[in-house]
Amino acid sequence: MVDVVLRLKQEGRRGRITAVSRHGLLPRTRGDTSPSAPAIGVGDTLKGSLHLFSALRAAIARQDGDWRSVIDGLRPATNSLWQALTLDEKRRFLRHVRPWWEVHRHRMPEESAETISALIAEDRLSVRAARIDNIEVQGVCAVVSLRPRATQRQETQAFARVINCTPGQSDIAQTSNPLLADMRRKGFLRSDPLGLGVDCNEKGALRNSRGEALEGLFAIGPLLQGNLFEATAVPDIRLQADALAQSMGSFLRNASASRTRNGERRSLEVSL
Repeated sequence: MVDVVLRLKQEGRRGRITAVSRHGLLPRTRGDTSPSAPAIGVGDTLKGSLHLFSALRAAIARQDGDWRSVIDGLRPATNSLWQALTLDEKRRFLRHVRPWWEVHRHRMPEESAETISALIAEDRLSVRAARIDNIEVQGVCAVVSLRPRATQRQETQAFARVINCTPGQSDIAQTSNPLLADMRRKGFLRSDPLGLGVDCNEKGALRNSRGEALEGLFAIGPLLQGNLFEATAVPDIRLQADALAQSMGSFLRNASASRTRNGERRSLEVSL
């Protein structure tokens, strides 16, 4: 949404913009920080209780209120913390904590934050916490039915344009991607239990419809979010690519050794 608003401003558009999301949250400002990891151990504070933000508040207090350092310091441990949770705890995290985590974790540059703040102050941008119940085209307008958060009241408002700023469909069972949809139909992959991406083993090898890990067929990037959670940023994908290269190297070496052994056996059989 921030990127779209900045682009519209850059193009000189003057219309009033209404940004709608379920929680009405904006990304926090990036700032200059040095990562400082809080003392949160895998399997204690977070596992079983999901008191992530309670632990963060305590850690932030020890860091003179520099919450950015604490969030950045958690990054190397985030996937371990995620994998230590039970499936039910992960669902609870996604339902109650994820929106707040993401606006603190994925922050916008100070220049972008200043522009967004100025547009809000000028009443050219409104950020609302609401659900979109319906969109109906009437003439040259889109009539949108909104339901403000925590209410059953419905509001109707007309807009000249509606722009979808949500990310692509991550649930493989609902994906419109032709390759992934075809692979799912043929049983080469299946959704992870949370519907965040594909089901895979610890090395990223895809699991087929029977839950079996497939040799030589791997996923990388956002498709691994159900397993890794931190799987979309370039530094995360770089680490995944390195791990995948090592896995593929091992796979090819084993395959080559197997062919060599089979070839030696066939040569021996011919000699005999």
